[in-house]
Parts: sequence; C-alpha cells; structure tokens
Amino acid sequence: MKEHMLTGTKRERVEEKLLRKFRGMEIFEPEKHFRLFKQLQDGSFGFSPVACALYANGFNPRGASKLAPFGLIYSGDQSIFSMGYFRKEGTAYDEDGYLMIVAPKGIQVGSVIQHVTEEILADSTIPCKGVYVRFIGVRDYPDYVFRGFNLVGTDNNEWNPRAPQEDETYFHSTLDLSRVIRPNFDTFEVLDLGGTVDKEHRRKSRLAFKRFENFLRRNGLEFRMEKITGDNAGAASEVGRGLICAHFAQLTDPVGSVAEDHLGVVSPQILSLPDVKAYVGHLNNIPISIFVGEEIGPGMVGLYTPFTLRSSDHILKNLLRIDPNELIPNLPEIKDGPKQVPRSEGFSAIAVFNQIQYFAKIIIEEGISYVKLGGSEEKKLDDAKRQLGAEEDRTLWVFKGKV
Repeated sequence: MKEHMLTGTKRERVEEKLLRKFRGMEIFEPEKHFRLFKQLQDGSFGFSPVACALYANGFNPRGASKLAPFGLIYSGDQSIFSMGYFRKEGTAYDEDGYLMIVAPKGIQVGSVIQHVTEEILADSTIPCKGVYVRFIGVRDYPDYVFRGFNLVGTDNNEWNPRAPQEDETYFHSTLDLSRVIRPNFDTFEVLDLGGTVDKEHRRKSRLAFKRFENFLRRNGLEFRMEKITGDNAGAASEVGRGLICAHFAQLTDPVGSVAEDHLGVVSPQILSLPDVKAYVGHLNNIPISIFVGEEIGPGMVGLYTPFTLRSSDHILKNLLRIDPNELIPNLPEIKDGPKQVPRSEGFSAIAVFNQIQYFAKIIIEEGISYVKLGGSEEKKLDDAKRQLGAEEDRTLWVFKGKV
C-alpha cells in the first residue's frame, strides 16, 4: 500500500485509516481491478465496476474524496466488496458519516463483513456512526441478522426518510428485452407488453415511442445514438458530465441521488472498460441523452446512468431554435387528429424513445437479452419501470450502529 498523509477531507482521513487497518483494502482503480468482479459475477446489479464507481463514489459532496474517487475495494478471504463513506442528507458539514459497504460477495463474506464492521465501530479514531451494507440478496439477509445487523427501515435507521433504502426501496428492475423489442437485422419493432402487465399499460411504451417518431418526422429532425468506446471516451466524458448536470438541474424535488454521484460513471476510466455498454443520444447532432451500462452476466446488462434531457424549452427553444407553440401540418396518415399541431406535439415521449433506442442498440449491436434497470427511490419511478415490463429483483440493506 502506498504511504499517504492523514490530511484532506474527513472521508479521505477515514479511507487512510481503513487502508492501513485492513489487508486486502485498496483504492479502487477501474483499469486495475475490473477483472476481480469476473470471479464472482452472477448478474447482481450492485456487483460491478460501474456499480462501485456509482455507489462508493468520492464525488458526492457529502463524501468527497480525491484520494479514492471511485471508492475503496476489499478483496481477500474469498470475498469482494466496495466501500464508500457518506454523511446523511441534511446533516452538517462537520458531522460524522457512515461506511457504506456495497454488494458483498464470497463464500466467507458474512464473517468478513462482521469482522470489518466490528473493527471499525470499536476504533474511536474512525469518525463513523455506523455501517450500512446494501445490495444483499433476500436469501443472505438472515445471516446478517444472525451477525447483529438490523434491516434498514426499522429502529429509525433509514438512510433517507423518503427512501429508506435509497434506490432499493422499490425493486422492479429485471427486464426481458424480448418483451419490448423485436429486432430485424439493423432495425426493430417496439412491442405491446404481454404477461401480467396491466391492460392499460400494455401499449404505453409502443405508443410513446411512436409519438416521438412522429414528432421527429413533423419537424424534419434526425435522431442517432453514438457508441462510446475507448477512442472517444474522453470527449464523451465531457458530454456526459454536461448532460448529467443539466438533467439534475431540471429536477424540482429529487430524492436520493445527486448529479455528482454519476460523475465517476462517465469518467474515461469507466467508459473505457471492455464490458461497459454506453451510448450518447443526439437530436440533430445535439447530445440529449446518455446511457451507461455494464455487462454483469452472460447476455445481461446493468444500466446505471440513464438520463435524457426533457425540457422542451431548453431543447427546442434554446438548442434547436424551434418555437414549440408554432402550428405545423400534422402527418397525413393521422386521419383522426387535427390538421395542424404545435411543433412540440409528441416531444413529451422523449425519455421513453431514448431508452428504447438504447435497448435496441444493445440487442442488435451487443447481443444483450436482459437489462437490470436497478431499483427506485420513489413509487412513480418504480411504476415507470414496471410499465416497461420490469420484474421484481429485490435486494436489502442492513445496518449496525456504534453503541
């Protein structure tokens, strides 16, 4: 381990102590450590290099670290997990934070987590109020209870009052892409959903996709998706940072994540990894969306950063110089609609259109069959994933506090 000075942010000082205290604890470096995940990868959403860069990140202002911007990783005793350190939302800058252990895997991982947690909480020099462990499988949860952890959401231990287990509070996540898209060489058809999806929602995605297609045709606009590779990762990173910040700036009441959480995900170090499936959507050559996923199992991608700009004023007025209220002729094949419609007609379906375009890309170009969308902080987000056809994939948080 490299020698460092105990200076910097509180998180950096905590990281220094952990690096000295535990053999097997390292600063996570994506290019160096990404192969470690292959050993135990089983399709779990939280267990991947991109997930580490997101959930253990050092960009969040409540847990800033230049020492370990992608978090720490523990690899030893046949166990792997990542780790970050954060204060809770709404707490003072100088208040102590919590260790966040992400997606532990391995034969002995329960005992390793117990040992690490007890050592941290017993060390009075580590400013830590408690340890959260997230992305625990339902079958693994009883072992953590046996080891003295409590389920998050009980005993006032929730991470966020509005989303006790952050984006694992709701858990419709796993999407069989064959239910959404039928590929045909380099083109595709958007399908109505079958199965147990509510009847009123079965056509929703297909109709939304068609509405935005019609918006493009009426306005003479073009859409394309560009794949991010090692060759263009640097430029794509700058574009991605801008899109993420613009997306979060448009949110009126965000719950949980902040823009900074995703900055590591769009770094060149992550975007250049071989299993990352990342694309930028362009409207008339103007970037409007970014999707960053990673293959987490055979034919399966975890989608971690899926953001589309949605403001018609920003995109149409400011970027494309289009008056959204100007009336233009409707498409001739729409017989039962008005003869003229505003230029913005159909624009509201932009997010669904971009997401389906990403799905089509990873089916046709990458051979992917399933996507894990991750859970949600709010029911409305969970409902949107369920309406796409996502099935439940529940994971849990546990917590042990300092006595």
